[in-house]
Amino acid sequence: MSQAWWSELGLFLDLIAFAILSYDLVRSIDGERTAREEIYRLERKAFNARYGVFAPAAEVVMQQQEDFNARQEERRRKSDDSIASRKIWAWGAIALATIGFIMQLYGGWPT
Repeated sequence: MSQAWWSELGLFLDLIAFAILSYDLVRSIDGERTAREEIYRLERKAFNARYGVFAPAAEVVMQQQEDFNARQEERRRKSDDSIASRKIWAWGAIALATIGFIMQLYGGWPT
């Protein structure tokens, strides 16, 4: 395989990595966590406001609180799994771009 082909393949790998990283940037890895925490704060305020004055029996409130906490933990777990998966894709794309760059250096610039 000639050096020109190495350069072309390296450029192609860089373009694929750029597409993956661009897509991931749009999805905003850390922005998802920030938005999630804001939603939890709003839900907590709504829950507290609903039972602030006229509260039902303590058992009902405790059951609803446990249900709320279970839903919140499930959402947090799913969100953390999503964030971890996206970070793996991002690191994979960075590795792909690095390999592509090295291939371009070996092959020289296309003429």
